[in-house]
Amino acid sequence: MIILIDAGNTNVKLATVSNHGQITSVSHSEFYQNISDVKEVIYAAVATSSTLVEILALCKKHKIPTKKVTVTQSFKNIKCGYKVVENLGVDRWLAVIGARLSYQDEFLLIVDAGTAITLDVCSENHHLGGWIAPGLSLMQSSIVEKAPGVFIDSDINAEVFGTNTPSALFHGCVNSLAGMIERAQKSVVLVNDTDEKAAKIILTGGDASLINKYLALPSEVNIDLVFIGLKQFIE
Repeated sequence: MIILIDAGNTNVKLATVSNHGQITSVSHSEFYQNISDVKEVIYAAVATSSTLVEILALCKKHKIPTKKVTVTQSFKNIKCGYKVVENLGVDRWLAVIGARLSYQDEFLLIVDAGTAITLDVCSENHHLGGWIAPGLSLMQSSIVEKAPGVFIDSDINAEVFGTNTPSALFHGCVNSLAGMIERAQKSVVLVNDTDEKAAKIILTGGDASLINKYLALPSEVNIDLVFIGLKQFIE
């Protein structure tokens, strides 16, 4: 089997690809238990972690070929919008590739909601660039760190306006991120000077489903976008 690895800022996620192209998440323990069945590992890393180092060392020990995916100026006619392509996070690039090859809409608004929340826009096969902001957990923890009177509680009730400090913090942050996405959609329309050119919004990443609930615009969650991008590098 072929293993795909998405090594992010916080987590190292693994998946396998079937002969029909279906992507299935794989736990670390499943990977270790079935190491003899692994034929190749294709990975992308925005950060080096001890977990990734351990996995790659194990692959070397078992003589399993590994391939590291990096950002290039273009891939399958998809053009990177960064002038210095090395400065674009490879996870963003893979999400762009995955989205562009999965959806036919002319304009795509691709949101990866993880440690940071990244937003990228595609016009046909051209990546136009994007935005980066703190993710939901990072946004909340940064406020708690700087404001001693503010604190977090994991037990939050859904409400429009927070009636206690943890709820006010959570709803303020999650609505800020939803507002950023909605503002980006307005920017796509303004750039193209027509209401007919609104982008299809696709969310991926650990907080995708949560943030999606707070959006006031049509949107879709596709949790496998980065893996779909990685899958394209199987030879």
